Amino acid sequence: MKALESYSKAIKIDPNYNHAHNNMGLCYSNLKEYVKALECYSKAIDIDPENALYNVNLGSLLILVGKDNEGEVYIDKAKDLLDKGKTTGLSEVNINYLKSQIEKYHKMHDSAKGINHKVAE
Repeated sequence: MKALESYSKAIKIDPNYNHAHNNMGLCYSNLKEYVKALECYSKAIDIDPENALYNVNLGSLLILVGKDNEGEVYIDKAKDLLDKGKTTGLSEVNINYLKSQIEKYHKMHDSAKGINHKVAE
C-alpha cells in the first residue's frame, strides 16, 4: 500500500511525526492488522497525548478488539479534551465527528449496561 510506504518514509525522516503514526494506524485498521494499528496509534499518543482524534482512534480500536475498559479510558479522555476546547489542529468537521463518535460509544455502552443489568436480575 503506497500510503503506508509514504508514512514510513516520513517517520524515517521525523520519528516524532505524530500525524504519520496516526495515519499509519488508520491504514492498518482498514487492513484489519490491528496489532500494528494499535502500535501506531499508541506512538501518536506518546508524541501528542492531548490530541482528541488520536485518543478516539485508539479507544475505538481497543473496543473493537474487545478491550472495552482500556478503550473507554481513551474515549473519555478525548471527550474531556474536547470539552476543555483542546482542539488544536482539528477542523470543525473533525470536532463534530469526534463528538458524534464519543456520543455513539456512550449510547452503546449505556445500552449494554442496561442489558447486562436485566440479565443479572
